[in-house]
Amino acid sequence: MGAGESADVEFLCDESDARDAVKQMTEKNISGVPITVEGKLVNKDGAEHMEVSVKDSGVGIDKTNLGRIFDKYEQVTVNAPVGMRGLGLGLSICKTIVDRHGGIIWADSELNKGSIFIFQVPVFRKTEG
Repeated sequence: MGAGESADVEFLCDESDARDAVKQMTEKNISGVPITVEGKLVNKDGAEHMEVSVKDSGVGIDKTNLGRIFDKYEQVTVNAPVGMRGLGLGLSICKTIVDRHGGIIWADSELNKGSIFIFQVPVFRKTEG
């Protein structure tokens, strides 16, 4: 899709679910550092997907913990201010939403440099008719 082209696509994702997924990914940012949220269409295995990413420049997550951050009740944040620790459900809820819509979710992080959380969900071109 080039600059100025409109994306004539439909998401097989409930709008409130999509909003909740992004909300869960942004609320994990307890450090208060600025975040960047980006959405774009990508081609994955010959099918179009909407990719949403949330990037921060916070404390980061140790690579050894990345495999469990989407599990229920997991908390891997270090140095969280008193009263700012969550229940460890936000990213788990996000994964449940993404899974339910046939998508995938993952994260990458580097200690003291920040994290990026990404999900992709399938989209379909609207047909005339």
